[in-house]
Amino acid sequence: MPKPLIIILFNVFLSGFAYAQTLHITHDIKAETLVYYIKDSALVETKDSADFIYVISPPEAPDTNLFLIRSFFPSGKIRSVAKSFTNSFKVKYQGPYLEYYENGHKKAIENYTLGHLDGDIYDFYPNGKPYTIKSYYKNKGFSFKECRDSTGKILVENGNGHFIKFDESFKNVLLEGDIKNEKETGEWVGIDEDSIKTVYTYKNGKLLSSVYYDYSGRKYDYSPKIPMYKNGLTELYKYLGKHIKYSKLNNPKFFGYGRILVFLDVKADGSLANIKINATTDTTFNAEIIRVLNETSPWIPAHKKDKAISFSPVILDINLSRIGLHKDMSSYY
Repeated sequence: MPKPLIIILFNVFLSGFAYAQTLHITHDIKAETLVYYIKDSALVETKDSADFIYVISPPEAPDTNLFLIRSFFPSGKIRSVAKSFTNSFKVKYQGPYLEYYENGHKKAIENYTLGHLDGDIYDFYPNGKPYTIKSYYKNKGFSFKECRDSTGKILVENGNGHFIKFDESFKNVLLEGDIKNEKETGEWVGIDEDSIKTVYTYKNGKLLSSVYYDYSGRKYDYSPKIPMYKNGLTELYKYLGKHIKYSKLNNPKFFGYGRILVFLDVKADGSLANIKINATTDTTFNAEIIRVLNETSPWIPAHKKDKAISFSPVILDINLSRIGLHKDMSSYY
């Protein structure tokens, strides 16, 4: 699933832009703008291989400390609009976040405070009709206020009713259950690719138990576990900092952003595969990262139904200065 990752930095002039219209990138230089090509939540090298284009523009009045973050479909149609304290791929949203379907209809309206979801969340169907109204507040979790079907029929009103969660295509039901006083209650039933159904039991929004039933109707405790390095994430980063050896590490400008994202698969036997690295095109450095990561194998694999399974992808966000590769990186990100 992960693809080779390269950050593309351009000086571009954005012309003809208006929300829900088309992005045009010309070669007329007007303002320094970061452009990322994204596929499967990872950075890729070219527009042709991207699912969408991610554009970060410099701050403008009145929000002089916030960067304008926009993403576009390959067609040039607007996908999302927001503002962020950071001008990197790792955004820290502040204020409204608007997301659109490619047909121009709104998909979602959210709000963020210091990078965290905060307040009401409005979701819409591809036909533009309202789907759900939820809210999220720190230390309170999610509250479910309203849910409608695609014709506008009310399923949840004033925090009470029957909630239905669809997949991205809105063709299949992923999960459904009752809402009481804005919280999940009773049994919620989900459809799993490996089983007939998964049943979660809630009381006032708290998960009490979860079980699944296979095709034979046999009941299992449901407790999938994600893969991990055998000594924990902190020890993994210490190991990388100690064992990575590369001459250009003495030059912080070599890395540009001061951090890398590593994508890898963990097989059922704990071995690592398909290791991909962004932020540098230096094949020697990439090979050194891969060499040291392979030394950490085997990892503890993911488990499902008490059986080890392969898991993809595992994403490592590695700050190169904080794992001790050199001391002068912090001024470059």
